[in-house]
Amino acid sequence: AWLGSVLRPMPWSRLVPTGCPSDAETLRRWFAAGAAAVGVGPDIFTPARLADRDIAGMAQALRGALEVARDSAV
Repeated sequence: AWLGSVLRPMPWSRLVPTGCPSDAETLRRWFAAGAAAVGVGPDIFTPARLADRDIAGMAQALRGALEVARDSAV
């Protein structure tokens, strides 16, 4: 709702919400609302993954988010 309220009077704006969860439903909703891009991270680069240096887990989560973004972006 917030993104739409900003874009309606200023449709030329390119807004990028950050700190977003990277699950498919959330990403699709942001893009459907008009986001130019999204900044994900908190659920990809979790403290546990960082502490464990789980590069494979972070890469897999990021690939999933990028796939949804490619399919959802306008």
